[in-house]
Amino acid sequence: METLEGDEEPFINPMKPIIEILDHCNACGACVEICPVLCLKLNDGSLEVINEEACFGCRKCEDVCPEEAISIKGIVP
Repeated sequence: METLEGDEEPFINPMKPIIEILDHCNACGACVEICPVLCLKLNDGSLEVINEEACFGCRKCEDVCPEEAISIKGIVP
Protein backbone atom coordinates (compact mmCIF):
# COMPACT_ATOMS: atom_id res chain seq x y z
CA MET A 1 0.00 0.00 0.00
CA GLU A 2 1.31 3.41 -0.90
CA THR A 3 2.00 5.72 2.00
CA LEU A 4 2.60 9.41 2.24
CA GLU A 5 5.41 11.05 4.14
CA GLY A 6 5.08 11.71 7.83
CA ASP A 7 1.94 10.84 9.74
CA GLU A 8 -0.43 11.17 6.79
CA GLU A 9 -2.92 8.41 6.02
CA PRO A 10 -1.99 5.82 3.37
CA PHE A 11 -3.37 6.37 -0.11
CA ILE A 12 -6.24 4.02 -0.95
CA ASN A 13 -7.35 3.88 -4.56
CA PRO A 14 -11.17 3.87 -4.64
CA MET A 15 -11.02 2.20 -8.06
CA LYS A 16 -8.94 -0.74 -6.84
CA PRO A 17 -10.17 -4.00 -8.33
CA ILE A 18 -12.18 -6.40 -6.19
CA ILE A 19 -11.98 -10.09 -7.07
CA GLU A 20 -15.27 -11.95 -6.76
CA ILE A 21 -15.36 -15.76 -6.90
CA LEU A 22 -18.82 -17.06 -7.69
CA ASP A 23 -20.41 -20.17 -6.20
CA HIS A 24 -20.20 -22.18 -9.41
CA CYS A 25 -16.37 -22.10 -9.46
CA ASN A 26 -15.10 -25.64 -10.03
CA ALA A 27 -11.56 -24.87 -8.76
CA CYS A 28 -9.91 -25.90 -12.03
CA GLY A 29 -6.97 -23.58 -11.31
CA ALA A 30 -6.80 -21.89 -14.72
CA CYS A 31 -7.00 -18.45 -13.10
CA VAL A 32 -4.28 -19.31 -10.60
CA GLU A 33 -1.92 -20.26 -13.43
CA ILE A 34 -2.56 -17.12 -15.50
CA CYS A 35 -2.57 -14.44 -12.79
CA PRO A 36 0.60 -12.37 -13.30
CA VAL A 37 0.66 -11.13 -9.68
CA LEU A 38 -0.35 -14.32 -7.83
CA CYS A 39 -3.62 -13.04 -6.37
CA LEU A 40 -5.28 -16.46 -6.31
CA LYS A 41 -4.58 -19.86 -4.77
CA LEU A 42 -6.18 -23.28 -4.73
CA ASN A 43 -6.63 -24.57 -1.19
CA ASP A 44 -8.27 -27.90 -0.35
CA GLY A 45 -10.30 -27.94 -3.55
CA SER A 46 -11.50 -24.35 -3.45
CA LEU A 47 -10.26 -21.07 -4.87
CA GLU A 48 -9.07 -18.33 -2.51
CA VAL A 49 -8.11 -14.71 -3.03
CA ILE A 50 -4.78 -14.33 -1.25
CA ASN A 51 -3.42 -11.02 -2.53
CA GLU A 52 -6.22 -8.76 -3.75
CA GLU A 53 -4.09 -5.68 -3.10
CA ALA A 54 -1.74 -6.72 -5.91
CA CYS A 55 -4.55 -7.03 -8.48
CA PHE A 56 -4.33 -4.35 -11.15
CA GLY A 57 -7.40 -5.47 -13.08
CA CYS A 58 -5.91 -7.18 -16.13
CA ARG A 59 -8.95 -9.54 -16.21
CA LYS A 60 -6.88 -12.51 -17.40
CA CYS A 61 -8.56 -14.63 -14.73
CA GLU A 62 -12.01 -13.71 -16.06
CA ASP A 63 -10.99 -14.46 -19.64
CA VAL A 64 -9.53 -17.89 -18.89
CA CYS A 65 -12.29 -19.17 -16.58
CA PRO A 66 -14.29 -21.89 -18.37
CA GLU A 67 -17.18 -21.50 -15.91
CA GLU A 68 -17.28 -17.67 -15.93
CA ALA A 69 -17.04 -17.97 -12.16
CA ILE A 70 -14.66 -15.11 -11.42
CA SER A 71 -15.39 -11.44 -11.76
CA ILE A 72 -13.31 -8.31 -11.33
CA LYS A 73 -15.31 -5.40 -9.90
CA GLY A 74 -14.47 -1.79 -9.16
CA ILE A 75 -12.61 -0.87 -12.34
CA VAL A 76 -13.60 0.60 -15.65
CA PRO A 77 -13.79 -2.12 -18.34
